[in-house]
Amino acid sequence: MKVFIEFACLIGLACAIVVIILNLNLICKFVLNNSKRKNDMHLFYFRFVLDILLGISFFIYIGFSFLLELFPEDYLFLIVLLGLLFFNVAATRSIIALTIGIERTVAAYFPKTYQKVQFKFLNWIVISGAIIFGGTEPFVLFGFCSYQMEIPSTCRFFGCAINTCFNSFWSVHRTIIFTTIVILSILLAAKLFILNHFQLGVTNKMLSKANRLALIDVCTVFIFDIIPAVCGNLWPIAYIFSFDNVGPYNFYLKIFGCSIETIIVSSVIMRSKSKISKNSPVIAISRVTAISRVIIS
Repeated sequence: MKVFIEFACLIGLACAIVVIILNLNLICKFVLNNSKRKNDMHLFYFRFVLDILLGISFFIYIGFSFLLELFPEDYLFLIVLLGLLFFNVAATRSIIALTIGIERTVAAYFPKTYQKVQFKFLNWIVISGAIIFGGTEPFVLFGFCSYQMEIPSTCRFFGCAINTCFNSFWSVHRTIIFTTIVILSILLAAKLFILNHFQLGVTNKMLSKANRLALIDVCTVFIFDIIPAVCGNLWPIAYIFSFDNVGPYNFYLKIFGCSIETIIVSSVIMRSKSKISKNSPVIAISRVTAISRVIIS
């Protein structure tokens, strides 16, 4: 394994650990705490779980890539199986991200309609659909694309192990989903900009925590998913986009972007929590004052 690939793999492993730890912290403090759950955050809560699975699958996959240096030809088939596991989780996560974008856009443009929706039932449909979508990739690879596990002896990563058919399928559906997410985020950002500058009094309601998290998500998707995918399709034979030369760069960037997003999301949620805790004594005093006024009067 080349020095650059080994260094990138180590950075990826560190990012995976950060993703796992921070998302476990968010789940323990917010998802498992009934008093702190919010209806418009349920899909984000499920995404926290997916990020943990994404970090674990990446850690296992890259760790196995290192072991292949010791056993170069005995377990090459695991490159495909472990890489496919990472892709399954990533595909499920992309559907959740798309749904979050749709939900936030509908909430911004059609708030009355949004308030009437039964999210508890709808969210479970979305989650089930996302899991099914992620689980179809093995059927596409081994069924539709007729993959036969023909792996070059020098291959150490998923990208050089799969065939052109699956690579094209993965690129197309990822491009469609991520492009839609970007379009929805532009619409959401435009609506929030108008509300912030031309409709005073509704800013705090519209610029909610969920909206901010959705915009953070699309920024990381654009930088670490869309741009590399576009560049890889435009210059497929370039040195920097060759799996043999740089390793699974799409995996690196995915987990690196996920770690950055997790750090930002954690800071946003923790900051809002600290603001609430700081303001709670003031709120309590104001309530006591109001009650005393009523009693005196």
